[in-house]
Amino acid sequence: MKLYEGMFLVDNSEARKNYEAVSENISRIITKYGGEVIRSERWSERRLAYPVRRRDRGTYVLVYFLVLQFADSASRATLSARGR
Repeated sequence: MKLYEGMFLVDNSEARKNYEAVSENISRIITKYGGEVIRSERWSERRLAYPVRRRDRGTYVLVYFLVLQFADSASRATLSARGR
């Protein structure tokens, strides 16, 4: 298995309300593709350079995870588009 580092940008209001649910959702996405989360680290809430979905702020979550390989571009797209 290869070690990957992923930076996830999540809605800061969701992260403030229930960070555990946000973290579990990220873990669920990774395990769906056969991965294993090694470590998840919540970074601070930051002002975004430009609005994303009409939001000016977001919370970054850094995740280290193991996975054999990304199956295809669809799995990468899922990882980048989830948590809407």
